[in-house]
Amino acid sequence: DPLAVEELAMDRARLLLARYGVVCRDMLGREAAALGWLAVFRALRRMELSGEVVSGAFFAGLSGPQFAQAEAVRLLAGGLGGDAPWWLAGRDPAALWGFGGGEGEITLPRRLAGTFVAFAGPRPVGVFEAGGGRIRLALAPDDAGLPAALSPVVDLHGRRVSPLPRVAVATRNGEP
Repeated sequence: DPLAVEELAMDRARLLLARYGVVCRDMLGREAAALGWLAVFRALRRMELSGEVVSGAFFAGLSGPQFAQAEAVRLLAGGLGGDAPWWLAGRDPAALWGFGGGEGEITLPRRLAGTFVAFAGPRPVGVFEAGGGRIRLALAPDDAGLPAALSPVVDLHGRRVSPLPRVAVATRNGEP
């Protein structure tokens, strides 16, 4: 049934929008074919015509067009304020580094298992590779934000599911 196929494509587009917030061709390159750009593009255009999503160029360095829900556009327009700490695992679908844009003080890693990036607001302040074995920090040792920047390592050791018995740090900022 062609109508059912189109509804399924729209449901998949909604899933991607819920996952990423903003969707474009570059971002869907690593998705399964059923969630790829060719599978959802027509549905996103149809959703745009109905007012469910908005298209535009929301982020520099990403291919266009980019699609987002109207609420996400309002949040983006408000900007990312503050320096609240947070972090992401490299394999998390929300980890969008590697799609272009400025990188700032610290070079972001490849999206691999065992890789984590700590942020202070929108700014990356720590990169943890090889399960915490290689650490790169953009903060000085006396910086008040350092404990929050090290939270991925704390989580590796203290998480409830599969905690690491120890985290052996081999290098910090390239030094043994």
